[in-house]
Amino acid sequence: MMNLSISRRLQAMIASAILALIVLAISGAHVAGNLRGSVNYLYTKTQPSIEAISEINENFLRLRLLVLYHIALKEPEKKAALEPQMKTQREKILQGLARYEKELLSDAKDKEMLDVDKKFFTTYFEEIEAALEKSRANDYEGTWATVAKATANMKQLTEAIETHKKYNNHLAEDFYKSSAASDRQGQYIALTLIILSILSVGGIGFFLMRGINKALQSTQNAV
Repeated sequence: MMNLSISRRLQAMIASAILALIVLAISGAHVAGNLRGSVNYLYTKTQPSIEAISEINENFLRLRLLVLYHIALKEPEKKAALEPQMKTQREKILQGLARYEKELLSDAKDKEMLDVDKKFFTTYFEEIEAALEKSRANDYEGTWATVAKATANMKQLTEAIETHKKYNNHLAEDFYKSSAASDRQGQYIALTLIILSILSVGGIGFFLMRGINKALQSTQNAV
């Protein structure tokens, strides 16, 4: 009867150890999966979004500079030479906005902010084209009057882009914090499982050894 009891205790100890390892492996795989998902989203969405908005802003600044050159120049041929460059910068901005909308949107708020950017860019292109018409005619007073009217929209556009950049940076920080929290949670779970496994296997081993010792003592007394 004692042999059967010892056998069952050995089985229980082995089963406890195996179960603890299985649970630990599943927990580790779950945490690793969450971390991979967060890291993947960070590198495929959040980081490219930050870079895309920054690139759009850089092209916007280049276009503004070219417009100022166009206004400052007096020779029609030099003004005409700048216009293909301005067209290229405008196309880059539109392509950047289209790519962002198609590939890089993170959530509804991100879409809302992109729509605001697009609205201000549409107004900017219209107002600057009016200023360039005056510039081509060397109507400097009319040019600067048109630019002055466009100033309010340009300021709002600059602020909208900056707000959008900050939002994407905020998303990146949130994902980083979420990944760090998931990593800590995984460490706590693993540590808890290890402690429970040690207590479980150790407890069964203790009672097993006590049973064996009692059995040996009984055998010695009988002899």
